[in-house]
Amino acid sequence: MKTQHTEGNWHSHDGQIYPEQTGRTLALIPYFDKENEEQEANAKLIAAAPELLDAAKKCWEWFLLNHKSKKIPLDGGVGTPSFLELLRGAISSATN
Repeated sequence: MKTQHTEGNWHSHDGQIYPEQTGRTLALIPYFDKENEEQEANAKLIAAAPELLDAAKKCWEWFLLNHKSKKIPLDGGVGTPSFLELLRGAISSATN
């Protein structure tokens, strides 16, 4: 599956989110106040989006690989189905 979002590591600085490769702003938090901890946390979360998506996809692929080889049953333990639905839902939200 080809990545549709801007690839690479993203960073945040003063409310601007930008990719490492180009340094061009991808997103901007309006009226950003670096003293506002919530706004700073939001900027960091947005900047981490590509890394989080990649981690979620790798977890999903790992599960499918191990499930198919019978190492992990579909009912792999307490909460497994709900965990898998959360993981699949997060990936879908980010890619569809």
